[in-house]
Amino acid sequence: MGSMALSAYLPSRSAELVIHGLDLARALTLPVAPPADAIIAALEWVGAVASRRKVAVDLLLAATGRAALPPGFSVY
Repeated sequence: MGSMALSAYLPSRSAELVIHGLDLARALTLPVAPPADAIIAALEWVGAVASRRKVAVDLLLAATGRAALPPGFSVY
């Protein structure tokens, strides 16, 4: 597997915490309002992953209301 620098690892874990926290809140029908900094960091990480996977254009067009995401779209 190799090693990963802490500076690369922490943003991925923080993003996952925000994403899975949103999943839990939705499943429990609880109101959720993550801190703006957490949302920004998660979106930056998701954008970076999308870019590496060559799906950033689809994500950006959908996020700005210019196109729908393809069926089954995921940055994972």
